[in-house]
Amino acid sequence: MGRDQTERNVSDSDTSNYQAIAPAVHVSDLLEDIEQLPAEHHLLSSGEFEVYCTTIDHIPSVMHEIGRMRESNFRQVGEGTGQSLDIDQFDKDYHHLFVWDREKHKLVGAYR
Repeated sequence: MGRDQTERNVSDSDTSNYQAIAPAVHVSDLLEDIEQLPAEHHLLSSGEFEVYCTTIDHIPSVMHEIGRMRESNFRQVGEGTGQSLDIDQFDKDYHHLFVWDREKHKLVGAYR
């Protein structure tokens, strides 16, 4: 994701001073972001999944959840930023592709 190993890797350092992972975003806030996206940001539907591609300014709540999930997932493999969210200065420069499960009302994947 554009970071060097020293910034990302937490396995070689003391993790006791790391921030707790941010709490999950309320589903109503995620739905509000998604419902307000321009139609052209919706790429496709497949089964229960919806795929979107957009910029950070359209999805503040979804982006918070993406950052929360990134940090949680990277920590599980001995990496991570040590912050409550993995959101950085590069996120504003990229488009964010994300998959939404409309039946379970949750984010299931994202890529920038």
